[in-house]
Amino acid sequence: MSDLAVTPTAPIGRVLQVHTRYRQAGGEDQVVEAERGLLEGAGVAVDQVIFDNADLAESRSIPGDLRIAAGAIWSRSAQRRVRAAVLARQPDVVHVHNTFAAASPSVFRAVGNRPVVQTLHNYRWVCPVAIAFRDGHPCTDCVGRAIALPAVVHACVRGSRIQSAVATASIAVHRAAGTQRTIDQFVALTSFQRQVMLDGGLPAGRVRVIPNFYEPDPGVSDAPRSGVLYLGRLAVEKGVGPLLR
Repeated sequence: MSDLAVTPTAPIGRVLQVHTRYRQAGGEDQVVEAERGLLEGAGVAVDQVIFDNADLAESRSIPGDLRIAAGAIWSRSAQRRVRAAVLARQPDVVHVHNTFAAASPSVFRAVGNRPVVQTLHNYRWVCPVAIAFRDGHPCTDCVGRAIALPAVVHACVRGSRIQSAVATASIAVHRAAGTQRTIDQFVALTSFQRQVMLDGGLPAGRVRVIPNFYEPDPGVSDAPRSGVLYLGRLAVEKGVGPLLR
């Protein structure tokens, strides 16, 4: 871990973003690009290392499944790729977004002594399925457990106990390896999320709240208006039903 936490006013001239796209594009991808634009607009150079889960070929054999599972837990190729970018670009800060599944949390081991920030777009550090939601209701059964066995029992990841076991193993392996200690600052999106992550074992002094932002269209009037704007997937875990009620 670097001394970023004790030198918050150090000038930042270059940031390396590390992100893994999901097979279906979503909000995290948009946040990464919006953040890139915001930083570049402030004069900060931004480089990216982008992984893509679409590159993970579906396996039809047990050995192939095991290779994919092992890579989701610890990917040496992803480590090498991030390490090469760090050496080539010499960033002041490495900002990691999503690592599942093509990159894996092993990328945190590739940054050397660079300050590292991790944005918590979800609950994956404490919940194998990452959404802390099961069977139509919030679920924190795995939060705070050394091994998140309830996720395997309930087949939380895509209804598969095997995939749930892989996600559970990833959390357990990196917790045992101390990967979290290599991260200088965690960024939670809400105070509620921050508290859940603290309950799951993240250190309070290294988790701060920075909400997602929305860059308004410059052609749209900013005159006061009534109503509610929802931006997000139409999914039950997003809470659209309670919002409408």
